[in-house]
Amino acid sequence: MISIGLCNIKNPYNFGSICRLAGCYGASSVIYQGDRFLKHSTDTTKFWRHNSIIRSDNLIKSKPIGSKLISVELTDNASNLVDFVHPKSAFVVVGGEDSGIDQNILDNSDFTVYIPTKHCLNVSMALNLVLYDRIVKGINDRR
Repeated sequence: MISIGLCNIKNPYNFGSICRLAGCYGASSVIYQGDRFLKHSTDTTKFWRHNSIIRSDNLIKSKPIGSKLISVELTDNASNLVDFVHPKSAFVVVGGEDSGIDQNILDNSDFTVYIPTKHCLNVSMALNLVLYDRIVKGINDRR
């Protein structure tokens, strides 16, 4: 099972793209922290009509029961996504384009992973790579 957490996503196009990814990869929910959007034109799958989009003041407390919190962020203790072994049940959190993931979420993450690229990626592209990596490594959440 996969759920997606968004920490202060800034761009409505990224929010829509992430909802589209959630639908494509079979996520059960998108939980977001910050005042953002319920739908956007880039969400062509209309994830919001069929799945849960939940606003939360605290992503840590909103983590689905039994899920491991995985933050996607470049930090000193982050694991390379190439070598990462995904848990079966995951709550994958990505951060705002201009601010990243809040420190309290990073401190409470079960895992932090980074994507080995030369430059930083767009937040929806980074999430896409993490979700695709789950499939490549044998965890298929698609329904």
